Amino acid sequence: MLLKILNFMVSVWLQFWFTGLIKNKKEKYNFQKISIYDKVAEILKKLGIAPDKNGFHYLRKAIYECYLEPNLLTSITKEIYPMLAESFSKKESCIERSIRSAIETGWDRGNYEYSNELFKNCVDYYYKTKPTNGEFIAIIVDKLMMEEGRTSY
Repeated sequence: MLLKILNFMVSVWLQFWFTGLIKNKKEKYNFQKISIYDKVAEILKKLGIAPDKNGFHYLRKAIYECYLEPNLLTSITKEIYPMLAESFSKKESCIERSIRSAIETGWDRGNYEYSNELFKNCVDYYYKTKPTNGEFIAIIVDKLMMEEGRTSY
């Protein structure tokens, strides 16, 4: 009798597993995180920001957090920098400076066409202005959200 019950339970579990009805929300979240992290890393590399710089990792985490919670875009200094500082065990000023340095480096040696396509409405290439940290993060978050079909904050 116990064997029949066990056999039935295994067959039901396998049926759900093969049809995909059992979904672990945490795995789905992690898959989305990896996917967004990969997209952000690809964008940052195209913009000329090297992955060996600390600013690359800070930017990637900041963009990811703002993608998940778009309201954070209005409080980069008050919420994002402290969150990154706690996460990476650094000072907020160090986080801000590293992000600014990474943006400057990428701006000087990055893909001009891709940068122009992404930032055409907020910077003037003739005067060689670059976006602020907040603008940079916001534009990439907006690009990701538009690609995913999420247009509202």
